[in-house]
Amino acid sequence: MHQIIQPGIIEVYAGPMKSGKTKKIIDRVMLLDYMNPHEIFFFNPAVNTRQNLLVSRSSQRQYAWQNVDEQNPYALLGIITQKTEIVVIDEAQFFSNDLMQVVERMARSNINVLLAGLDTDFRGEPFGCMPYLLSIADYVEKMTAVCDFPNCEKPATRTQRLIHGNPAPYDAPLILIGDAEHYQARCLDHHLVPGKKI
Repeated sequence: MHQIIQPGIIEVYAGPMKSGKTKKIIDRVMLLDYMNPHEIFFFNPAVNTRQNLLVSRSSQRQYAWQNVDEQNPYALLGIITQKTEIVVIDEAQFFSNDLMQVVERMARSNINVLLAGLDTDFRGEPFGCMPYLLSIADYVEKMTAVCDFPNCEKPATRTQRLIHGNPAPYDAPLILIGDAEHYQARCLDHHLVPGKKI
């Protein structure tokens, strides 16, 4: 793991739900901020409705997650400044594939780019632009959770979608909005997708 700012370096933290991806990138950035305050931007796709305010314990600076239209990642380039040293992008899987070009442009401008996202969707297949981001990353950390299946506790590498308590079928929409669904971290043995050809 990098302990100092890495100008022009792309870091990707990937894994299933509940694997600590967001916490990992926040902790990494707060360590950098502790060492020396930097100009940092935090971004989420607009589809992600979480509104978090981060406060650095060392400098007492506040950082707000900015929501950006996931279909237009080029908008990120209009928000950052020439003084920007670090860009953090959470839930990267929801952005269009154009995010890859945006991230490369940032890296060429000597910005340390940290991204977190689900590498696979509920079907267990590559999710959105994540395969492309993983391919251009200078540093990749694959994270695991603990399987939520009763009495399992194996390392979980998949995200299980449950609809009304049952595994979501393969042909269910990729993204659902609503309270009837629930997600769990699952190991490969307990990741179930009815209708998926194996």
